[in-house]
Amino acid sequence: MNRKQTTADHYRVVIDYYVNKIRQVGIGWTLRWFGVRVVKEVSWFFLLPITLVLHLLGYRRVPVNMPRLGHLASEVDAFLKEKALGRFPDRRWFLLAPDGQVANPCLLDYWRDYIDVISSPWKCLFLSAMSHRRLMVVDTAKYVYAPSGAAAYYTVQTSWDDRPPLLQLKPEHRVRGRKALHELGVPPDAWFVAVHVREPG
Repeated sequence: MNRKQTTADHYRVVIDYYVNKIRQVGIGWTLRWFGVRVVKEVSWFFLLPITLVLHLLGYRRVPVNMPRLGHLASEVDAFLKEKALGRFPDRRWFLLAPDGQVANPCLLDYWRDYIDVISSPWKCLFLSAMSHRRLMVVDTAKYVYAPSGAAAYYTVQTSWDDRPPLLQLKPEHRVRGRKALHELGVPPDAWFVAVHVREPG
């Protein structure tokens, strides 16, 4: 499949998504969404000189869909592993994680050991507008979102091979987890499986 066809497939998926979204949420949501997009484009244009300077200084945003747990876990994990494998040059990498818009703040705290996290809402607003184009941003959509092929996350995990995982539970979280399992009636030495199930909406 050539690049042009892949791009066409991508835009077809995006258009289908928004057509269905408008049907579900109505014209009010659509107008608000359109207004936000316009403001973002205008802001990007006016902030472009600052964006160019920061881009040249090596600042790069790692875009992650923070309200979605799967994205917060897998996109950051895949990026950091590729970085550790030497697939990215040395840059000043950062995440935007506005307060109140993160699926799992505890998991985000674990990632803070590996990458700078910006949580101030106004800083996130400006940096999001500045980096929503190709400047000052790296592509992470390929890790889990692949409408025309396999998600790159599997390739990254294969390349990581038998290296240890990036994250290890902190002692206080291990204690809290064992306590919660005990309260659920799980014996201390029992195996258990955590299942993440998506729900409508």
